[in-house]
Amino acid sequence: MNLAHPRLAEYNGIWYLLGYAGGMQYLMRSADCAQTWLPFPGGGIHSPIGPSDNQAGSIVKLHSQGARLVVAVPKYPYIHIYVSADDGDTWTLESTVGTG
Repeated sequence: MNLAHPRLAEYNGIWYLLGYAGGMQYLMRSADCAQTWLPFPGGGIHSPIGPSDNQAGSIVKLHSQGARLVVAVPKYPYIHIYVSADDGDTWTLESTVGTG
């Protein structure tokens, strides 16, 4: 799967790559500077986050909140905020913000 609009974050040596493909935002993880990708429990290297417009999302790993991953996903006319407490294995829609 080729991801468009990539965004990269790093936390404790793990790289988190967020990108768009086929109407969704996906997360990938690497412990060796993107030489290889860490698998998710389902066996793949892509973790689907949520439906998205063909735009860049945003990602941050919040140390102050138990190292949760937080992703902002654009889906006009909203931005959906998804949170993962298990390093991207599963996602919960935390809130929705109107953009207009």
